[in-house]
Amino acid sequence: MRTVETTVLADFVREARATTGSLLAVGDVGASTVRFALVTGVEHGQTVQFLKFSNIRSVPNLHKVLEVIATALGDTVTRRITAGAIAVPGPVQDGERAVIANYKAETTEGRTIDARKLPSGLFPRAKTVVLNDVEAAGYGVIGLDTVGDLNIFRILWESGRAPRHDNAPLKALPKGNILVVAPGTGLGSCLIQYHPRAVGGGQAGTYSVLPLEFGHTNAPQHEETAFLDSYSQELGYAAEFDDVCTGRGLEFAYRFHSNGKRLTAPEISQLAKDGDDTASLAMRTYHQFIMSFCSQLTMGLLLSAIIICGDNVVSNGYYFERPANVDALRDQLLSHSMERMGFMSRPDVCLATQHINLNLIGCIYAAAATVKTPAKIQSKL
Repeated sequence: MRTVETTVLADFVREARATTGSLLAVGDVGASTVRFALVTGVEHGQTVQFLKFSNIRSVPNLHKVLEVIATALGDTVTRRITAGAIAVPGPVQDGERAVIANYKAETTEGRTIDARKLPSGLFPRAKTVVLNDVEAAGYGVIGLDTVGDLNIFRILWESGRAPRHDNAPLKALPKGNILVVAPGTGLGSCLIQYHPRAVGGGQAGTYSVLPLEFGHTNAPQHEETAFLDSYSQELGYAAEFDDVCTGRGLEFAYRFHSNGKRLTAPEISQLAKDGDDTASLAMRTYHQFIMSFCSQLTMGLLLSAIIICGDNVVSNGYYFERPANVDALRDQLLSHSMERMGFMSRPDVCLATQHINLNLIGCIYAAAATVKTPAKIQSKL
């Protein structure tokens, strides 16, 4: 894959006009940043042109940006776009519509993205899908698996075995249910469901993705009781995993353990990396709740694997290089009462080790599927 990163629209247009053949349009919408890409040569490995925009923060602003792109590209390019996919933070209805919760528009309409209202020059009406962002990441994982390119993930420990500390890469997805967990601004998750048999018109031996909203379940009150009580009092409601397993949760954990000292999440992480005891304790609290979340879903979803990913995970990679930390995480997973039946030790647990945009990779995979094109996904995004 050849990757062209540019913030200059003229360069983007020039690159796009130099391509031939059909195109896919894909986008990844964040709280303030939007990444848009055109993908060519899907059947034979992609060429991708990127545009990145900041300070969008509302759907009307997003539409304006996309309309500017469509106009600049012109009909000679846009008429070659055969399908599109766009990933957004928040629950999606019918694969078409979503309210972006962290957009700051005053009206619901200003926060609602609808595939039918996107500029049709970029996103064809009947061939565009809206995905939850972690759902898109799940499709990104499947896409990488189809081409045997999962080595961006390393195995922390395998089913029924002690943690391994050799940075062994993940080689293939197991034939079972897989939880993808992405702690970031919120705690996102999805289930990659394996279908061993052809049921309901689906193909045997394939995977599908179900977006989840379990981040908004309450953190168990029997764990770190004083911490959760204090955090819940500050929040004004019972703390959810989405509050605890995020940057703001790490910041509160540090305030709690330091008797009120305020630092940002990156500052806390750096202190922990340098060996500061209080910052290390805050990082331990943060990661223990991530694993507590995984523990609850391991039983509920009968998991064969857990993949923990996202930029925060990669940036905090040093934490998982320390054997004692990994041992503590495994102990947390196994602390669930159903380990008496062996359920909690069943899944492999894996970790992302590189900064790549799984969301865009998943959008490419999903957009290609709408036109029944076997996308040859690569990981250099």
